[in-house]
Amino acid sequence: MGNFRTVANLDRFWETETLGIADDRNSSLTKAEESAQLLQDKVTYYDKQTLTWYTELLWKKFPPDLGKNKARAIAVMRATELQALKKKQVKEINNSIDELVKMGFAEEVHEDQEPDGCHYLPGLAVFREGVETTKTRYVMNAASVTESGKAINDNLHMGPCKLPQINHVVIRWRMNLIAFVLDISKMFLRIRLTKGSDYLRFVWRFCEKNLPPRIFRMLVLTFGIISSP
Repeated sequence: MGNFRTVANLDRFWETETLGIADDRNSSLTKAEESAQLLQDKVTYYDKQTLTWYTELLWKKFPPDLGKNKARAIAVMRATELQALKKKQVKEINNSIDELVKMGFAEEVHEDQEPDGCHYLPGLAVFREGVETTKTRYVMNAASVTESGKAINDNLHMGPCKLPQINHVVIRWRMNLIAFVLDISKMFLRIRLTKGSDYLRFVWRFCEKNLPPRIFRMLVLTFGIISSP
């Protein structure tokens, strides 16, 4: 029993000693994560001219198993605008949508006939009190099921966790005398899509209830999508 405890303690000691300089022995990927990582490596690249990362949606299979859901997206839009009108938050949520378009993260769709391969994401406005930068964020509900009984997230790979282990970060933080911290504005939304934007459509009419819904589509990785980092 004593020898067993000694070996266990030594194992923990060497694990602590190698933190940050050796691969984590428990970091092996599952088969699903491995497939997602291979696909991500294949479709993701960095353009040095535009200084931009590009990728695609990580489909498990294509075309995906998705039914129609435009009517549901419109119903959620109406509920969201009613809440905004009631709480007097119309300006904030309209500005958040307008900002997505002005910064090139989304675009309005003008078409005579809707093409095949479209999907609409119900949206929800998240208001964050006390935040100086992005006080209102429009978040897509990619877990919302369609007529097929499947959501877009059911059709996408989740992929491995990209967050660094906190103990590794702490050790690197203590290696030098001075540490620098920075915040990249809208960093998450700066990963652009090369294809698949029509599966990230959403509707909004800027709380003008007498007008029909306007159609938009995201051109970048979107909050709520399970394969987003």
